[in-house]
Amino acid sequence: MTNKLYILFGFIIGIFNVLSQNQSSQDTLDTQKVSVIKPYTPTLSDAFKLKIWPQQPIHQTQKKPIDYQIFSVPVASTFSPAKSKFIGLPKRGALKSFNNVAALSIGNYTNISANLFLNHDLDKTSRVGGHFGHFSSQGGIDEVVLDDSFSTNFATVFYQSNSQESNLNVKGDFKRFMSNWYGISQALPADMIQHSNVKQTLSIFEFSTQYELSNSWLADATLKLHTLKDRFDSSEFNLVYDMDLKFDFIDIPLDATLVINFLEGTFDRDYTTSESIDYGNTIISFSPSYDFTLPNFKFTAGFRTYFLLANQTSKQKFYIVPDLVAQYDVVESIFVAYAKIVSDLVQNTYLDLYEQNPFISPTLLLKPTINIINSSMGVKGRLSREIGFDLKAKYFKQNDLLMFQKNTEPLIFSGLGYSHGNSFDTIYDDVDTYSFSGSIEGYLNDAFHFNTQITFNSFKTKSEEQVWNLPELEAEISVDWSPNSKLDLGLQLFYVGERFDIERFQSTTLNTDLDRIVEVEDFIDLNISAAYNVTERWLAQIKLNNILGQNYQRWLQYPTQGFQITAGAFYKFDF
Repeated sequence: MTNKLYILFGFIIGIFNVLSQNQSSQDTLDTQKVSVIKPYTPTLSDAFKLKIWPQQPIHQTQKKPIDYQIFSVPVASTFSPAKSKFIGLPKRGALKSFNNVAALSIGNYTNISANLFLNHDLDKTSRVGGHFGHFSSQGGIDEVVLDDSFSTNFATVFYQSNSQESNLNVKGDFKRFMSNWYGISQALPADMIQHSNVKQTLSIFEFSTQYELSNSWLADATLKLHTLKDRFDSSEFNLVYDMDLKFDFIDIPLDATLVINFLEGTFDRDYTTSESIDYGNTIISFSPSYDFTLPNFKFTAGFRTYFLLANQTSKQKFYIVPDLVAQYDVVESIFVAYAKIVSDLVQNTYLDLYEQNPFISPTLLLKPTINIINSSMGVKGRLSREIGFDLKAKYFKQNDLLMFQKNTEPLIFSGLGYSHGNSFDTIYDDVDTYSFSGSIEGYLNDAFHFNTQITFNSFKTKSEEQVWNLPELEAEISVDWSPNSKLDLGLQLFYVGERFDIERFQSTTLNTDLDRIVEVEDFIDLNISAAYNVTERWLAQIKLNNILGQNYQRWLQYPTQGFQITAGAFYKFDF
């Protein structure tokens, strides 16, 4: 880990040396004088003026030039970049925009990515569109004996309508995921491995609609639902209705949020027996708040109420927790201090967990996580006109924090693809987390942007020996550079620290499991991309992923693909 941290911090220092040189050489902003001569432009009202012309001598006078001076006022950046996706178009404001894009890229490991983006304006205020995509890999990771291929297919259609009074967004999605539980122990018998069908497939339908109103007590209403089916007859239904309200209470303007979250699902069996698992909860929350604002100070005071109903047992719980947020501008737009204390009740769903870890078994115990305290305090501001920073300390107190842990490796082969100790289960514990994070972001000019983030975590568990599969240290560096109008370059570097998991084996003599704590090594993932605008419509792209070539393990016994190279093209069009 020490060598990798040296590499990481050396990389950060090198970037700042380059940035400081670029900044000093490009800061040439100067004031200019502009002479503007504006001719007379008649309007319709001039036709009805009285045409009485006074007899006055005409004097020729010279117009005085007007001086325009621009004083740029810097504003602290609050932009937080999202994690980069596998495929996407670079932002090219200077180029002609098109409503539709088709993209295709191919790489080693037989990695194939195809995307089609469609948009069509129905009129000035509404449009329809869609996004259709495919991403797959035939696998081929070194020393993996089982099928390690995967694929994702999806289709999205949407309708949008925007007017001065209201906005309406409607979207429907269909997704199909395929993965394999290939992280199997090499100690298993060869005949067991050869006859293992470790494939898992999930089919998901999602629907969402959002309605916004201006000058109304109902500011925003959102409805989301999804249904899920998998290869092992698991099913899930989740509906979330969210409303943002604005109203007066005793002449006091208040904001409030009302959320109804209903979850119902079933697994065909648990990990060791054939008994089915039914799960589901209904969560209703109401959160009023009041904003108190002074010239350099803003304070939001409120509370959150939660009603939790277990659908199978009818057990009920009620929570009232504080909701406090404060911000003080020590030096306006340069140095800002902030703090918050909030709480939350998180509905854990099968779909959310699969997207985090596709190697979970369809035998899970699902229940909500209660974030009793989610507090933070920090400072943010500007180091210079172009560079901003954010330093933050956090404290979390969570009951039933969900973590992933490796399933037990059985003595008897069951024929189920996830039952060889090659899948993950959910485990819960009450955990206190102390966290410190810092980020620096800068725009040296319109063509160069960088962002760095680092997070340190310290965990304290109640029952478990330690937290499972959660790192204490994470870092990220991203750089985007456009040296000219046709070329875009990107770099991302990710560091994830050590994590811990447990290997469990059924004992041949004792009616119990033998446990062994295993350290999952830290890793660095370095990626570089380049995109070149060949023409107005055509763009070529190449990506180099995992350049260091490590078959690191994101999850225990699940090595990732090594060095990857993909090349592709985008075609932009209208119809």
